[in-house]
Amino acid sequence: MRRDNGPVVGRISGAANYGGYVANYDLDFGLSVGNMWFDADTNNDGSRDSDAMLANYWHYDAYSPVANGKIDLYSVALHEMMHVIGIGTTRSWNNLVNGSQWLGSYASQVAGTSEILEDDGTHLIEGLQSIRISDGLVQVSAISPSISAGMRKELTEIDVALLMDIGYSSVSPVPEPPGTLMLGMAGMIAILRRRNTRS
Repeated sequence: MRRDNGPVVGRISGAANYGGYVANYDLDFGLSVGNMWFDADTNNDGSRDSDAMLANYWHYDAYSPVANGKIDLYSVALHEMMHVIGIGTTRSWNNLVNGSQWLGSYASQVAGTSEILEDDGTHLIEGLQSIRISDGLVQVSAISPSISAGMRKELTEIDVALLMDIGYSSVSPVPEPPGTLMLGMAGMIAILRRRNTRS
């Protein structure tokens, strides 16, 4: 059994016995549910930070430049969403990793080399730059392993090429940052705040 398209997360295979008839099966499965968690203990003392401490650490406003000394929540969410939808986390991804070499044709072509992976095999090498799809400026890839305070990352051509390499047949850029993403994140933050104030 084959899926139409999209990344393959894993495979189930085996045999089933139906009244003496043995049927072998091989089923590739894709994404169904994903989740993300954001750091609510920025000083690593084992307890949730106050809202004031979190506001001092995270830059929440996706429509303003990132404040000096703050980590951009939009950029971190974008990076983690890419992991949720298959970057570094799926069978389709793992089939294209050979040490630090990427075997996918789209991203290798965009980068001009296949040596684009960190040793962990789940991120692009630190500092690898590409063209942002929103405005044509050059920045570090959204799927690079780290982000500096005061920095905003958006999707780049190489990020989109990775998605195509793992099986997305069409990747359409959206204006950065999308309002629906920020509304969803605001909802998640509100739920977390309510949940943590009850405990």
